[in-house]
Amino acid sequence: MNAFYLRSPSGDPFYNLAVEEYILDHFPENKPVLLLWQSDNAVVIGRHQNPWKETDGGFIMRKRIALARRISGGGAVYHDRGNLNFSFIADRRFFDPDRQIRAVREILVPHGIRATIGKRRDLYVAGKKFSGSAYAFRRDRALHHGTLLVNADLSMMRALEGKMRITNQQGTLSEHSAVINLKSVNPDISIEGVARSLRIMAEKITGCRFLSAEISDLCDSAVLSALHDKQRSWDWRYGNTPAFDAELGAAGGRISVHVDRGRVGAVRSLPDGKMVLDAGRAVRFHRDDIPDALADAGDPRGSLIRDHLF
Repeated sequence: MNAFYLRSPSGDPFYNLAVEEYILDHFPENKPVLLLWQSDNAVVIGRHQNPWKETDGGFIMRKRIALARRISGGGAVYHDRGNLNFSFIADRRFFDPDRQIRAVREILVPHGIRATIGKRRDLYVAGKKFSGSAYAFRRDRALHHGTLLVNADLSMMRALEGKMRITNQQGTLSEHSAVINLKSVNPDISIEGVARSLRIMAEKITGCRFLSAEISDLCDSAVLSALHDKQRSWDWRYGNTPAFDAELGAAGGRISVHVDRGRVGAVRSLPDGKMVLDAGRAVRFHRDDIPDALADAGDPRGSLIRDHLF
């Protein structure tokens, strides 16, 4: 049985995540797919995560880092062109996450890298993490996607250090680990070399021949475009956040904001708990919307919190 090997030509994280979702939902069940892709600077959070908790919003805005939400669970990760993302999508009959992550570990042995597997099927070398995995399931299809830090700008991991004080948090929290680039272990390793090894690995574990193909030839452009729009939308990236309370401002000007699905409910002053505004979820938890709503309510604290919001 033949399978497909796809290499995305795009550095747009929203497009690449849309391609993943399209393949998971629309490809024949008996056609395994290996999709490899790289993104321009981005933070990608898990489906059930809170972007205000997981990221430094001010840093992301200053560095022009995209914020994306994937369809799988798990924690937040940083992407740039030095990170290779693999997406293995197959019928559940072919799908064995433990076998798959062992196979990823094995392809690095010829490169002189002997990795260990963590409790979440993360990969480590010298006690530092270079790969994480997450999963999604739709009907009889399954997705295993992961990151491989080959030569990423590790200074940008600061984007994953959330600054906002969040209480009553629901959803999934990230587990932070020290990270390492594979190139610091083996200076001769390359993105292209790892990509070739991943293709060989996929053929070995499935018994299929993975034929090179173009995304544009296999995906309906209208459906893919709609998924791309969804991935870029505020409602998907921020509006899918489980309910939480955020404390914002400085001494003498602090407020507590209840946020549900990215929209503002009650806003109270701190520490007295006095109601300042009840937005009734009509206002987005956004750097423009909240200050304007507070100003309309006669409260001057909007300017104190603007820089903490997306």
